[in-house]
Amino acid sequence: YRHGHVQVQDKLRVQQDIEIVKETSVGLQDFNPNMVFYKTTQELTKDSDVIEATLNLIPIIAITTIESSDKKTKVNIEYPIKTMNYVKDRNRFQVDTGPVLFPDFNIKTEQDIQKLKLSFVCYNTRDIAEFVSRVPTNVKDGKGNKIETIDYSKIDRVNVKTKLFACTDK
Repeated sequence: YRHGHVQVQDKLRVQQDIEIVKETSVGLQDFNPNMVFYKTTQELTKDSDVIEATLNLIPIIAITTIESSDKKTKVNIEYPIKTMNYVKDRNRFQVDTGPVLFPDFNIKTEQDIQKLKLSFVCYNTRDIAEFVSRVPTNVKDGKGNKIETIDYSKIDRVNVKTKLFACTDK
């Protein structure tokens, strides 16, 4: 797993450990994933179906596929839709949910896990998504001093293939 946090002893000199990578058993001994399995899913191929499922409070799961520019790596990100905006009259929806793990293929590392960024995913079409990642970010205080913090501030607009599924029958 990856994690990071900010220690704020001296606000002008923030210490960060955002790049820590550990085995789950080392840092999260009490970690127990809570997973729900559904017997039946139905792909929502029309925007109107997505809106109907949202209105009927049916859980929706998405699978977003991202491919590296060199075509050597393909990643499927599967996640529940927690926030769905829609305009029923215009038959439009927009997902804004997360956090999810976004693979930044531009990062050169020894371990692939170090390419993963904690991100929110936003889209209103199934072929393009924006990932808003949590990264070190410079802000200014009231006196004009730069302070580094960690925030969801880096936006990557990515060509993707996303499928949405309504989940029923636990």
